[in-house]
Amino acid sequence: MNEKELTEYIFSIKSGNDDFFESVFKTYEPVVFKIKKKYHLIDFEPDDWLQEARFVCYQSIMNYDQSKGLTFGLFYKISLERYFISLLRRQEAKKRSGNKKLQSLDDLNGENLPKSGSGFNCDDRVNWEDYIYIRDCIDQVWCGLSFLEKEVLQYYIEGLEISSIACKLNQSEKVIQNAFSRAKKKFKVRLMK
Repeated sequence: MNEKELTEYIFSIKSGNDDFFESVFKTYEPVVFKIKKKYHLIDFEPDDWLQEARFVCYQSIMNYDQSKGLTFGLFYKISLERYFISLLRRQEAKKRSGNKKLQSLDDLNGENLPKSGSGFNCDDRVNWEDYIYIRDCIDQVWCGLSFLEKEVLQYYIEGLEISSIACKLNQSEKVIQNAFSRAKKKFKVRLMK
């Protein structure tokens, strides 16, 4: 499906004609399976993933604004990833809330506690939660960056220096440095919340 057809389909679906929804969803179905490989949701069957992904796809179509400069594919991918991260967070919260009420009598006496080197690390859960939070923040900030800021960050992540990025984008080093500084500040502000 080309970009023009996609735009027409999205407009048609927004206008109440759901005939093209399956075509749009099938186009982006591989994104669902790619995200599925990254996250493990307990008791989620492949059909569950597809059902939830359809729901997010429909919401994404209804909320998509082409004037924001994002392709629909990227917008849907970000929305889908955020949705599954929130499901994962909810699942983790339920697991923790159930465990708060339970404590082994053996543990109260100091017996059967994990021994050093047993592979148990009490910080693993915190690191996983931090990872999910940071990943979500990055997605949110990325959507709010200007086109230039995204380009500068992309090249910077690839290892280019500010001077090389300036040459590549045909901009002055000052313009590139300012874009880089703005992007960094946006990330810092979001991560400090």
